[in-house]
Amino acid sequence: MVSLLKNRVNIASGTPSRIKKLIDIEALVLSRLAVILLDIHPDVKGYSLFTLPQVRDEFWDLYKNYFHQRLLEGDLRICLYGPLPSGNEFKGKKST
Repeated sequence: MVSLLKNRVNIASGTPSRIKKLIDIEALVLSRLAVILLDIHPDVKGYSLFTLPQVRDEFWDLYKNYFHQRLLEGDLRICLYGPLPSGNEFKGKKST
């Protein structure tokens, strides 16, 4: 337990645009980032990270520009928290 506490733990929470700002101002250092936890619970209006267009697009930009390569190299893991979409959420919506 003591050795665990001696290691610095970096935690950032926010929307994709807020996380990007933290990266840009170097308040969140990607080389120390090991896990990304995505809260995919729908809000009271039924929107989630992947169904609200602006937030979804901001997330994919963040993923492509900052996380994808680290994920491929095995330096980053992504964890989804919440119910998995059934696929119905995307019906009638154009994919980009």
